[in-house]
Amino acid sequence: MNPSVNPVENLQSSVNRVKRDLLEWVETLLEDFLRFVDIFGIFQTSVMTLKEEQFAAKVAIRKKDDVKIASYLKSRKRLAKEMLKLVSEIRCIGQYQVPPPMLASVIDSELAGVVTDAVRVKFLHHHLILVRDQVAVFSFSTPKA
Repeated sequence: MNPSVNPVENLQSSVNRVKRDLLEWVETLLEDFLRFVDIFGIFQTSVMTLKEEQFAAKVAIRKKDDVKIASYLKSRKRLAKEMLKLVSEIRCIGQYQVPPPMLASVIDSELAGVVTDAVRVKFLHHHLILVRDQVAVFSFSTPKA
């Protein structure tokens, strides 16, 4: 047996490394959740803005106000770009390695999976509602000058 290698120190070093890795993983999980909350807030604000602008567009169509209709179409393009940014940001959430089960408890691994799935399902659900609402509103044609 080599006297310079202390098995207790090796074990303690391994335990400390596992704790550090687990803490980093939990921190990343929490940061991703906060990013999701921020993205979801931006998404909700965008949907509310879209609904307001759609109402204004309906009024503009009834009044045949081409300027307001053109403004609505520009804002819709801007909103589409914002939505693409949100989609790319939401895809970045959960792109980390879950510690192997021997480093993290099974419950922690399952919790990470559930949170990741919940984030994606909630975002996709609201995205589908937005698309459905857009299809319903955009079924009209813009008046020709």
